[in-house]
Amino acid sequence: MPLFRLIFLLLIGFIAWKAYRLFLTRGARQPPTPPLQDMVRCTVCDIHVPAASAVRCEGKSFCNEAHRREFLARSGME
Repeated sequence: MPLFRLIFLLLIGFIAWKAYRLFLTRGARQPPTPPLQDMVRCTVCDIHVPAASAVRCEGKSFCNEAHRREFLARSGME
């Protein structure tokens, strides 16, 4: 009979431990992930930037205004 009690107590302890772990994980939910953005490549330095913040000129994308001016100066358009 003592073996039965030991198994019973271990089972009760395991169930209590699982319930406690479930209770802890409910409060620690992960924050929602931000929505994905379309990325474009800078024509000058090949760095990817979000399309919403890219500088565009003549169908090309740039990471900043300085790279747009550099591209135009190199190609003789400015």
